[in-house]
Amino acid sequence: MMNSVAFAPEGGAEGGGDNAAASTESADAPLLTGVVDDQSAKEGEGSAAASEWKEYEADSSKSDEENAAAKAEHDKAKPKEGDDKSKQETKDPADVVPEDGKYDIKLEDGIELDQALLERASPVMKEIGLTNAQATKLAGVLAEQRKIEYDALSERHQKITTDWQTEIKTDKDFGGDNLTTSLNNANRVIATFGDDALRRDLVEIGIGNHPGIFRLLARVGNALSDDKPASSETAAAPPPSPEQAMYGATTPTTRG
Repeated sequence: MMNSVAFAPEGGAEGGGDNAAASTESADAPLLTGVVDDQSAKEGEGSAAASEWKEYEADSSKSDEENAAAKAEHDKAKPKEGDDKSKQETKDPADVVPEDGKYDIKLEDGIELDQALLERASPVMKEIGLTNAQATKLAGVLAEQRKIEYDALSERHQKITTDWQTEIKTDKDFGGDNLTTSLNNANRVIATFGDDALRRDLVEIGIGNHPGIFRLLARVGNALSDDKPASSETAAAPPPSPEQAMYGATTPTTRG
């Protein structure tokens, strides 16, 4: 078998012709010119990067030390695992879509985030590719809207409570000059028959300001105060009827 040669001897190799001329032309061109072909270098790098890298396979003809040294040199060209991941990790966390879908959202002005809502929304935000910064902006809008709704609800509740109190204070039977007595009677009923849960709801929910509930408690308290115990010289009075227990000796019409 004829061995291939890098340079043909002068006069051409056997079987010359065009191939011989091409060999002569290649031989005449210097290999080292001192000029770097950037485009060729880049293409070479791209080709090398694109080629599939393989683990070093030990050469049975080499010693363990030689194989170890050869493997170390070979591994220098090994593509870094997770290059894309490492690039992402170098970014600002706010500009990254969390891989685990757990968003770290902190709102301004001490606004607390609804954690239950965040847990439900996180998979959706990750699916559509929202970064932490984008998710924070969205959460801020939602929190602001909820605050607006809460403030409106609180304002409405406050207005209702104020209107109730005004109605009670101006009531022709239980308000005005009778307000203090009516309050004492109503509070006596609550203290006697109510419990902690009732007292809490009367204050926190504000139902203690409801004119209807106030009138009811004031009437019951008034009926209880009218039910005086009989002396030992007088026969015990019969128990009051339900109407009398609720409204006293007179009818609801005459007592208001």
